[in-house]
Amino acid sequence: MTRPAGRAGLRTGVRRPTPPYLAKPTAYRYPMTRPAQTLSYRALNRAMLDRQLLLTRASQPAKDAITHLVGMQAQAPNASYVGLWSRLAGFDHAELSELTRSRQVVRIPVMRGTIHLVTAEDALTLRPLTQVVLTRAFNSQAFARNLK
Repeated sequence: MTRPAGRAGLRTGVRRPTPPYLAKPTAYRYPMTRPAQTLSYRALNRAMLDRQLLLTRASQPAKDAITHLVGMQAQAPNASYVGLWSRLAGFDHAELSELTRSRQVVRIPVMRGTIHLVTAEDALTLRPLTQVVLTRAFNSQAFARNLK
């Protein structure tokens, strides 16, 4: 038995229709909309830096900045102080210390299981979302197996 020419017995020269999820969007599909503007790499970089409050120092309270960022890297205790100092004009370390002492902001493992500084309100939302991953990681360790 001989195989037909082509890839693994597939018929060649026959074009299959493009699936809808791979079809190129056209401006005519949605007549009231215009095609989205494509950002250059520089504009995209600037938008990302601005969204993360790294383009210029913002004039806002530390809690508002933490809420805006939805978490800041805080593996080391001083990382959040440096992070806010580089983002906020006139940042005072006592402000963050007071927010932490009064439990308005907390350090918890959320994104990728690393410690982040988030507001207490955000912690109540984020923690249940990441609990499954944290439990799975804990249960895979030898220590957890020895607890049972």
